[in-house]
Amino acid sequence: MSNRIDFFQSDQTQLAIPCATVSILLDGMVYPNLELIEIVRSGWPEFSWARLIYNPAGYPQGGVTAVEEIEDELAIGKSVCIRQIYNGLPPAASAFSFPVFTGQIQSIESRIGPEGQRVEIVARDFSANLERIRVFGRRVRDLGNSTVLLTGADTIFNEDGNGNAAAELIEHNGNSYKAFCAEPSAGSLWSYAEVIDHLLCEYLPNGQLQRPSIEQLRALTSNQIVRDLDVTGLNLLQTLHRCCERIGWKFKFIPTMTRTGPSQAVIFYKDATGRDVELNYQPSGQQLSISRTNISRLHSKKNFQPITHKYIGQGDFKVFEATFDL
Repeated sequence: MSNRIDFFQSDQTQLAIPCATVSILLDGMVYPNLELIEIVRSGWPEFSWARLIYNPAGYPQGGVTAVEEIEDELAIGKSVCIRQIYNGLPPAASAFSFPVFTGQIQSIESRIGPEGQRVEIVARDFSANLERIRVFGRRVRDLGNSTVLLTGADTIFNEDGNGNAAAELIEHNGNSYKAFCAEPSAGSLWSYAEVIDHLLCEYLPNGQLQRPSIEQLRALTSNQIVRDLDVTGLNLLQTLHRCCERIGWKFKFIPTMTRTGPSQAVIFYKDATGRDVELNYQPSGQQLSISRTNISRLHSKKNFQPITHKYIGQGDFKVFEATFDL
């Protein structure tokens, strides 16, 4: 007889599943035939995206739709909102939800084979919209309160270290922001806060994206001055990245919690100022266990130079002289 007691902890071979369900909205309407596969939250260069598949078993009453008709229903550009559902506070029996991802359909991939049909959808956040906007020209404030867009001019802020910003703000498309000066000798210096505010106000229609105010941008950038920033020909996403790269910033897009107004917001933050997070790491060679690790996926890639049967010469060429008897 022994008084030893053994404690056993179960090992799970599947990934952890959150203790909640999600609802998928397509253009504001619940679309039960879509099933969520994964959500990736990231910054530059890929940003956040979600992968979904068409699963008619999720709503048997809706029937099975042909692949050709599915591509019409899930057209590229339609908005996708993934909301997580959780129980309300007792004693209420209602359910609440909040958005965990908001974006639009970017690509559709259909496969038909012996196993049946499979339709996979990839939705991206607002970064997909900024990639399609090209930065060009200069909006100049003339002597009056009117403005004109010089499409043939290069978009260079503080060219050669000289200020080319107008002293007063302009009103355009419902936004108030700083523009270029018509007379270079009377221009003032651009700050990074003013450049970012100018880009978002100039190239994005009002009400599409929630963005920080100019006061918040100035406080975050400490009102740093721009020097010879050329963004001609870049898309709007690359332009914002170039601005943030110079001052040690990063930015990302997140869904908003408000039910009115823009569904997404852009936030700027300083690099390496986030909270510290500890992750339990499970050594390699063991079977994946959710009780021993917080890491669900790792990716590693190594490139080795191929071995070739070639001679490699290093250094300068050498010249040798020899004498032979003929």
